Amino acid sequence: MFYEKLFTDSKAIILQRMNEAKGSLRVHLGCGGRILPGWVNIDISSEGGADMVCDLTKGIPLPDLKTDLIYSRDFLEHLDRFQVKNIMNECHRILKPGGAAVHEVPEVTLNNPIAFQDPTHVSFWTRGTAFYWMEKHKSDRWFKYGRHYGYLPFKVVLSDVLKNKKKLPTGWIRMRFVK
Repeated sequence: MFYEKLFTDSKAIILQRMNEAKGSLRVHLGCGGRILPGWVNIDISSEGGADMVCDLTKGIPLPDLKTDLIYSRDFLEHLDRFQVKNIMNECHRILKPGGAAVHEVPEVTLNNPIAFQDPTHVSFWTRGTAFYWMEKHKSDRWFKYGRHYGYLPFKVVLSDVLKNKKKLPTGWIRMRFVK
């Protein structure tokens, strides 16, 4: 399988990044040109300097239950709903128990034209979207809907509006998923 080979070929860089992070495996999905030092930076393009180049919609080429932290910004909104489900399930698969995934996306209800004006955005997010992955939430969204769509549940989900230095909403949300 292609991803097994990619993981095997990338083992040295993964171990180097873990050493830099004092044993922690931190993964930056859809990194583009924003390379995070000490993280395994993954992108579909080699132009930005990613550590691993692959199409994440086909899977995250990392082993089960080994990742401490996953981060993405400006990534999930470029995926359709089936790809989002697969990426979130892959995040669930590679995270250690207690590990977290943090995804930052444009928020559509904050008078944020960026969410809609970019023709490459194919999924749209609100603060409440994240709760479709939370097993026990007062809205019961995972139980009523998420589980039927095959979403793997997280223990804790938080969703906050990002603010600027003047404490004003920026039009972005940060979703945190804890396994």
